[in-house]
Amino acid sequence: MTPEFTYKTGLRPWKSGPGYLRAEVRYQNGGNPEPYLSITACGYAGRPFPGEDRIQIGKRTYGLSSCGCMHKDIATIFPELAPALPWHCANANAPMHYLANSTYWHKLWGHAVAGPPWNADTYVQEFGEEKLREHFLSSCLYGELPRDLETSHDTLLCMDHAEISMWLEDRLPEVRLRFEDVLRNLLALRLPLGQDVL
Repeated sequence: MTPEFTYKTGLRPWKSGPGYLRAEVRYQNGGNPEPYLSITACGYAGRPFPGEDRIQIGKRTYGLSSCGCMHKDIATIFPELAPALPWHCANANAPMHYLANSTYWHKLWGHAVAGPPWNADTYVQEFGEEKLREHFLSSCLYGELPRDLETSHDTLLCMDHAEISMWLEDRLPEVRLRFEDVLRNLLALRLPLGQDVL
C-alpha cells in the first residue's frame, strides 16, 4: 500500500506568453476515510490584485489567475503527469463511484444509440452518443488495462446492466493494481518535477 504524499511541481511557462503553471499532486485522505489522488494546478499570469496569491520571476510579479482541475493544461505543460490524470479522485479501492458512475453513463450511452423517444435523463439529448460514450469510458478507465483491447466499444454497448456490472467488477482487481503503479510512478516523479523550468 502506497503511503500518503503531496508535492508541488516547479513552475513552467504557460499559455505561450507571460504566465507560469505549477501542478500539485496529492494522495491524502483530506478528511475522507481513505486517501485519494488529486492532481490540480495553479496558473499565474498578469498583475496580481491586492491580497492575491502571487509569484516573483525576476523583476516581474504574476498574480494567481486560474486554479483547479486544469487537466488539459497540466497534460500539455507537465506531460509526465498526463498518464495519471485519468486517475484523479481515485482511491485504493477504485476510481470515484466506479460502479455507479460507469453503469449510469453506460445506460445513457445505450439510450442515445437507441434513439428517441428518450424517457431517460436529459443528458441523452444534451450530450449525444459520442460524449456519453466518452463519459462511460473515462468513468471505468477503459484503456488503462491491457485486457481492455479485447473488448470493443460495440461489445460493451450491447451488454445489459447485469453484464456490464459483471464486466466492471471482474476488472476491478486489475484496476486496483494499476492504480498502485500510477502512485509509484507519481512518487518517482516527485524530485524531478520539483525544479522550476523558467
